[in-house]
Amino acid sequence: MVNLNTTTKVPSHQNSATTRANKKSGCGKILSKLIILLIFILLFGAGITVSGGIYYKKALTSENSDSSQKVEFIVSQGESVTSITDRLIESDLLDINFKIPFLVYVRVNNLAPKIQAGTFEIPKNLTLEELVQTLQHGGLDEAWTTIPEGLRKDEIAEIIAYDFELNGISFDTAEFLDLTTDKDFISTLELGIETDDLEGFLFPDKYLIPTDSTPKDVIEILVNNFKARTENLDLTYKDLIIASMLEREGYTETDRKMISDILQRRLEEGWALNVDATLLYYHKDWKHFITNADKEINHPYNTYRLAGLTPTPICNPGLVAIDAALNPTPNNYYFYIHGKDRQAHYAETLEEHNQNIQKYLK
Repeated sequence: MVNLNTTTKVPSHQNSATTRANKKSGCGKILSKLIILLIFILLFGAGITVSGGIYYKKALTSENSDSSQKVEFIVSQGESVTSITDRLIESDLLDINFKIPFLVYVRVNNLAPKIQAGTFEIPKNLTLEELVQTLQHGGLDEAWTTIPEGLRKDEIAEIIAYDFELNGISFDTAEFLDLTTDKDFISTLELGIETDDLEGFLFPDKYLIPTDSTPKDVIEILVNNFKARTENLDLTYKDLIIASMLEREGYTETDRKMISDILQRRLEEGWALNVDATLLYYHKDWKHFITNADKEINHPYNTYRLAGLTPTPICNPGLVAIDAALNPTPNNYYFYIHGKDRQAHYAETLEEHNQNIQKYLK
């Protein structure tokens, strides 16, 4: 018979071993928790570092505003960077959320001693980097010029002249335009594309241009930027002409890629392109109301009368339009319109196209 009340005595050396094992197990659990906690802290810290880095990079490259309106800003001799930063925010030249990145950028790059005292005409749409760059240069010795996508060369000349005039400097727009068709000058620019007209090559962007620049200097700045931005693209003159049409004909990247395929198929199949913007280019007026009579005028930019491409680009396109020309979205449409709401409507047949006109434009 087994005595259930009898306790079996465990040898003392076994008790000690069990205790040591339990202690070792407990220490192991604590150590594991510490390791997990350390890993969590490291990962959390890395996450903060990465997110902070992303925020800092965004702050450096984000435009402060959509407006290119210029604000007169005066930096006093000996003024502190903190004071300058606060006044930039008050003048709507710096987003208040980017105050710390601004101060960090100046401090890390030791730029405080390079900030100049003087009077500046500063556009609201500068990035943080561009803003600091502006403050390092002699105020009115340079002019910020913003050239939007889709402008003709004569419109670009007017913008540059206006921005120079704000700085009390005259700019010869006639010489600028003469140079854009000067074959000898164009041959020195090494475009890699044979042309006798610089329409299309004056790249839309923001530029800080020295106010002692000649029209020739300005053209070289714009064209060199075009070359730099497109050097890795297999861009032909045909592509550039199509891109200029897409810049004026489409409102979004999606639109432009759809229209790109339509235009290129019409071109390949010998259709007239029927691009309204080419008629507007002829009139040098993007707001001109197109009539049936306009479609009958005999000129090389009338894509209703003539099949094929226009002799030159009709504006100076940006990278989105250039990409659309190089990478069209395949589709089966041959016609398109934009309704009064600026939405694109496509059609495979002329009958469907006419129905869209009645539905969305009348």
